[in-house]
Amino acid sequence: KTQGSTSAATTYCNYTITTRKHIPRVSRRSAYQPSRHRSRRSSAISMELTQQVKNFEATIRHSQKTRPTLKKEDKSLFTHEKALQALANGVDAVPYQATMRVVAHDGSRAPKLPPRTTRKHPGYIRNESGGLFTS
Repeated sequence: KTQGSTSAATTYCNYTITTRKHIPRVSRRSAYQPSRHRSRRSSAISMELTQQVKNFEATIRHSQKTRPTLKKEDKSLFTHEKALQALANGVDAVPYQATMRVVAHDGSRAPKLPPRTTRKHPGYIRNESGGLFTS
């Protein structure tokens, strides 16, 4: 009987000792001082603002890019006009390639503006007599 009681006491002591080891301790610093980490909401807002800035910078960067021209200007304006004048006069046999001129026109490659809103808003409804609903 004494062995059984000692083993039970030892088991009881071991059980209480192990459970006390696993109890989380709260330090004074974490209990009385605010957390250094930002809240989830403020970090989400800052990430959203950061993403907006990145999107804005990417938009500016891509809108300023223009595609390179496929061909360079190959003839001067004087040479081109001279070939066209000779073709119009009919005096000389002018080859077709002499009348063609590649022109770099930057205006056609400029970024487009967004279309203007000319349509009525979704809540705009006409009644059967042609007037507007006022309610």
